[in-house]
Amino acid sequence: MDELDRRIRSELLAYTDPSGVDGLVRTTGDRLPSRRSRTPLFVRLAAAVSLLALVGAGLALFPGLGGTRPDPRASASAQTASPTTASPWWTRWQRLPTTEGVFTGGPDASGTDGGQFIAEIVSTPTGLVAVGTTSDADHRKDAAVWTSSDGIRWSRVANDGSFGADAVTPRDDFSDGNQGMGGVARWGEQLIAVGGEDSALDPSTTLRAAVWVATDPMTWERLTPEAPAFAGAAMGDVVVFGDRLIAVGVQPDGTGGLDSAVWTSLDGRRWERVENQPAFEGADMWQVVVFGDRLVAFGRTGNEAGQDDGAVWTSDDGEAWLRIEDDDAFGGPGWQQINGVTVVSGSVVAVGTSYVLHDDHREDRSVGVVWLSRDGENWRRVDDARGVFATDPLTSIEGVTAAGPGAIAVGSRAIPGEAPNAFDDRSRAAVWFSADGAVWEPLSHRPEFSSEPRLTMARISVADDGRLIAFGTSYRELGSPPGTSEGDIAVWISDAPEGALEVP
Repeated sequence: MDELDRRIRSELLAYTDPSGVDGLVRTTGDRLPSRRSRTPLFVRLAAAVSLLALVGAGLALFPGLGGTRPDPRASASAQTASPTTASPWWTRWQRLPTTEGVFTGGPDASGTDGGQFIAEIVSTPTGLVAVGTTSDADHRKDAAVWTSSDGIRWSRVANDGSFGADAVTPRDDFSDGNQGMGGVARWGEQLIAVGGEDSALDPSTTLRAAVWVATDPMTWERLTPEAPAFAGAAMGDVVVFGDRLIAVGVQPDGTGGLDSAVWTSLDGRRWERVENQPAFEGADMWQVVVFGDRLVAFGRTGNEAGQDDGAVWTSDDGEAWLRIEDDDAFGGPGWQQINGVTVVSGSVVAVGTSYVLHDDHREDRSVGVVWLSRDGENWRRVDDARGVFATDPLTSIEGVTAAGPGAIAVGSRAIPGEAPNAFDDRSRAAVWFSADGAVWEPLSHRPEFSSEPRLTMARISVADDGRLIAFGTSYRELGSPPGTSEGDIAVWISDAPEGALEVP
């Protein structure tokens, strides 16, 4: 699987890790030490989304996600009822022009052959703020922030040293490593971004969580990297929960795998690591949402076949966590990966991908998956009898948000009928709509989603006026090493619910 290894490793920071940290880990764990999976990092962290974005390919983490809803535990027959009628506003999209030096180029915006990825977006009183990762021609990764007052005109915040290795003073083992942001949250008048970095000496084992604070989206401060709570771990996501911030992530387990990690903070500046507990062992958290008065976290775990299943945790206080064991919902043949989560009208909606890999890649298959829960503990996998999420051979759902009358999901699909090799130029962006989280309609074969090869959508958010903002990647081949690729950021914007949008 050398080709797969090279391609996914090349995008590991740009998309795969929620933390955006290259080489964050080399394997992930499973439920019991005796079932420890040794699947390589490039498969276990990249999972289906990376596979799809590398069909043209990528992964993501970093999520952004009304009306009367049927019980999501309804029968399968109810799920295959007549298709949902989509409101016209979400069907009209435009692809924004790629801005040189903003959505292309390396950390210094020089236009070098680096890659960029937006991990999460948050709305502020002055506009939208996106966080993620950018890389230079040598594939060295730095954290990155983009801002926009209207969702159309974007700029990248200048790296004054707080986003990269220069933030480490004095220089240490991390000085030449990689940095990335995986999640962002509004905390009063501040923005709190979380992520991590690895060491150039040994990126597979030397990790450090990272937190950035901003009162102005154009000026960011990196908190003291040497804080004890940050050692030997990486953060993937952060949310506001009552009077506290909760961050989730991973920490090496000492045997080549990953355990989960959780942090809490009362002010965004002083962080404490939650005590290790059995629910953290053998599985890694990457995303978390607030659902009523509880937290629901999502990640991955290994199974007896050496593959990945989805993993879910709940907590009422951010300190004590319960791991949900449900092989029927989150297991199955091949790999199952949860890529995006949100709360929609009284239910938790999780989206992701189920896929099977083969050594020659010519028979690789993946389908999109949606999971639903009304309480965060009892889950069901939505039946896709109509094949909405199954474009032969490859479909992946990578992000989801609550919007308008329901939910919008984004991802990638492969155009059928072309060369069978998974790694050609068939990947196209894709959008799906649901009024209830259970019955979905695709929006595909649109020129703005397939105007060029190797396009993917990965993240979606809602602007204050109701417009949808979707981010993805336009991948391009690099000459060296052979088979590697990098990606520029691709941006789409929908009409507002009230009427058409004119893009200048």
